[in-house]
Amino acid sequence: MAELRRTRDLFLRSMAVIYMFAFSSLYVQIPGLYGDNGILPVRNILQKEPNSFDDFQKQPTLIRLLPKLGLDIQSSMDFIALLGICLSFSVFVSGYMRGMLSFTCLWALYFSLFQVGQTFLWFQWDILLLEAGFLTILLAPAIPWKNETLSPHDHVIFWLLKWLLFRLMFASGVVKLTSECPTWWGLTALNWHYESQVFFQILIIITGNYNFFNMLTIVLCMSLLDDQYLTGRKPKYVPIKIPLVGLVWKVAKIVTAAGSLSALLYYSITLFNLKIRPDWTVDSKIEFTLSDLNEFLKKSVPLSIAVGIMSLGFETLKAVLSSLKRPGLKKIVSLVGCVVFGIAAVGMFAVSLVPHTVIEKETRGKIPPGIKAIHSKAMVYRLSSSYGLFRRMTGVGGRPEVIIEGSNSMDYGWKEYEFYYKPGNVSRRLPIVAPHQPRLDWQMWFAALGTYQQNPWLVNLAYRLLTGQPEVLELIQYNPFPDHPPKYIRANLFHYHYTSWDKKKKRYSTKNWWWRQKKNDYLPILSSDEDSLVQYMRQQNIIYKPEKKPPANMFRTFVEYIRNMIGQMEGFTFVVSIFTAAVAVTFLGIFSP
Repeated sequence: MAELRRTRDLFLRSMAVIYMFAFSSLYVQIPGLYGDNGILPVRNILQKEPNSFDDFQKQPTLIRLLPKLGLDIQSSMDFIALLGICLSFSVFVSGYMRGMLSFTCLWALYFSLFQVGQTFLWFQWDILLLEAGFLTILLAPAIPWKNETLSPHDHVIFWLLKWLLFRLMFASGVVKLTSECPTWWGLTALNWHYESQVFFQILIIITGNYNFFNMLTIVLCMSLLDDQYLTGRKPKYVPIKIPLVGLVWKVAKIVTAAGSLSALLYYSITLFNLKIRPDWTVDSKIEFTLSDLNEFLKKSVPLSIAVGIMSLGFETLKAVLSSLKRPGLKKIVSLVGCVVFGIAAVGMFAVSLVPHTVIEKETRGKIPPGIKAIHSKAMVYRLSSSYGLFRRMTGVGGRPEVIIEGSNSMDYGWKEYEFYYKPGNVSRRLPIVAPHQPRLDWQMWFAALGTYQQNPWLVNLAYRLLTGQPEVLELIQYNPFPDHPPKYIRANLFHYHYTSWDKKKKRYSTKNWWWRQKKNDYLPILSSDEDSLVQYMRQQNIIYKPEKKPPANMFRTFVEYIRNMIGQMEGFTFVVSIFTAAVAVTFLGIFSP
């Protein structure tokens, strides 16, 4: 079996970095998003302290347990995020911390925040992190300070990571066509994508520039590597000693690789009718229909499951045979590990078949009811989910943006609120965002695709601006009313386009990044003393009678001290600062290995 010890360590360290990004990015946004004076206060959805384990399972989050330590709700979220930052930092810098217990804690901490995150935290990268994070628990060594060799069953867990990567990649491509989006079918999506994407990107594969999603995908791709590839060194053993057989094996690998690349090239040219024009531009057109695609899925999805079953069985068999070669007690321990983790792998694979077959209804209908029942229970913990971002291309004909304005008069003096990352001021340059995930800016992008009735949290945001709530204002870069909140708030919908270098076009500009055009009113004019708004805020429990906080103790005082010291500083700076500190500590070897 291929050596994977260094590959595993690289994967575990990289997962620690992703957790570090996720926790640190969320930490600076908690008061404005989820605090008692935030946009979506967690107190409105959090159940009381559990009386039993069954009660806890109704809403499994550690936040429900922390009042026993004297913490209120916001302090509990702060504590969990801080603990996640510190633990992921430690796992990254020290091999002694890179074990199963640490990754179990990281998963439990992030899951606890996810459970109460509501609309700001229910995204594909969050559920992908939870699924990948759970598999990381199975991959991490039980005793990290004795992490000298790899257990045979670790190859089986690496297989699960490859299966997750396959599902992610396969579904991400397929859903763009099954959605029947005309721009994906017309191969014109990229004509609009670069000005309509959530945040603006350079080196998209490396950054994504809106959060850690692309980075997490790259980390999952590490499961395709082995130590020989990473180090460039040949293994100590020679698997085939007969020269002729070795030569045939090398030729077979070359022929297989060449055949795969040739097939990929052939089908790319055939299915997309690729042609090179005389001016050396490429012409393309999809040569298959939606019916053809559905027929392909009816065959390929069951085939992928069959190949998955055979591949998992083969990987498990190899692990068992490798265990049998070990001496004495190590053989027994290794075999037990193969049985335990093999059963876990089969269970995870079976559960994943339900989301995997979402793209093909006929195959989904053949999934045994027992597996569907297990998946329903596993869904509570997000152990396996379906994926596929950007099913339909948005921003065709202009990038929609909601612009919030305030004024002290309904007739004049309207001033815009400027967010840190989303477009607003047409002359502001495009910011760097990744690996930070600005939850409010992102959700504003979704709000622009619908109505405020479909995004009721936006009315909460407007009320917080009308009352000048500091925690919410810190999520916004520029407050045009620093001395006193405005009397009125409204929002308009604009369509944004990049400016042009062509002087003949009306979008021409040498100083602005954007050209925009108002399309319609989005949110009607609201006032903080408007009876209907006040009544609605009471119904939403935004206006409420504060409960008495538990008596202050040293624990809560410390958490609040850290919050007061850090505040809600700009997210990108905070996230990068944490990561830079971790790299510096690693470079200096303070906590080696």
